[in-house]
Parts: sequence; structure tokens; C-alpha cells
Amino acid sequence: MKKLVTSSNKETIIFDDLYSYSERAGFYSFIKNSKFTTQGYDNDRLETKGDHNLVSLYTLEDLIQTGLLSSAGSMAFKGIINGMEVQQIRVNLSTLNDRNRIHVDSKNGIQTKTLLYYPNLEWKIEWGGYTIFTDDAEKEIEHAIAYTPGRVMIFDGSIPHVICAPTNVAPSYRFSLAIQLVPPTNNVTEK
Repeated sequence: MKKLVTSSNKETIIFDDLYSYSERAGFYSFIKNSKFTTQGYDNDRLETKGDHNLVSLYTLEDLIQTGLLSSAGSMAFKGIINGMEVQQIRVNLSTLNDRNRIHVDSKNGIQTKTLLYYPNLEWKIEWGGYTIFTDDAEKEIEHAIAYTPGRVMIFDGSIPHVICAPTNVAPSYRFSLAIQLVPPTNNVTEK
């Protein structure tokens, strides 16, 4: 486990080597066979906006089927996300021509955590695909995290970040499984 802290005291925790190659191959097979669709930032008119990416939106059932959270390796980080509720699960399929933007996962003042898993079975550093975390003003790079197969990162969703596209020497798609987590909702109503 490795812990990184931003200048605004927000944490990113990195885990490597939690899963066997056989487990990772199973996760990868499930993910690469997902149904991907285009999703844009502003609207769904592909002709007018260039910021569209390929994604597969997962249900909680899909996530369970991957086996990622039920594997013994997930015990290393379950305490960090325990008690939080899943807000969104998605697999991003990045290509050389993607145009990604710096963004945060926290919305409307709700403190989220993001769990990011890198499912590709092989990836070399010259293939790019880094995840970059910036300062809150989005002016300085604070951390550039290499895409390492099997890596799990859990970070404060209010940290501005961006996925970097693979380079032109990368032989395959860059997949990332992102799970956005929120504090549990209070379902108690007052009488």
C-alpha cells in the first residue's frame, strides 16, 4: 500500500499485487466483453461535440459478477470503503484519439470516494494511459500515476483528475473500472 497526499491534504491510496494473474485474467475477460457505448459530456449528438468516450455502465450485479470485490485480495481495501454506497460503476475504454478533461467525481458538496481498477493484463510505461491528479485550482500536476495492470486506487472524489489517452505505440485499449462511492443516505423520516 502506498499513500499519496495532495497539497490540500486529500488522499490517494494505491494497492498493487492484490490479485493473482488468474483472477486478473477473469476480471479482464468480463470487462473486455462488456457492451460499450458512446457517452458525451454535454449532449448525445456525436456530430457536434468531440468529447465522447466509450463506456460500459455497470449495475451492482455486474460488479458482483466480475468477482473483483469478493476476491481475497479485496480485503486489503474493504475497510476503506466499508459503509459507503455505490453511486456509479463504469468501465472506461480509452483509445489514442480520446479527449479527456480534468474533472472531479464529487458533486453538490457530497464527499465521494472513487475506487479505480486497472484491468489490462499487460501495459508498458511508454504506452501512456496515466491518471493525473492536479491541485484544486487545476494548474499544477501533483501526482501522475502510471497505469499498472491490476492496480487499485482509492481517492477522494474531490481531487481534480484526468485519464491520459494511450500513446500511438500502445497495442490495445486502456480499460479502467471506476466505482464512485458516497456516504450512506439517511432514509429515516421525521414524524
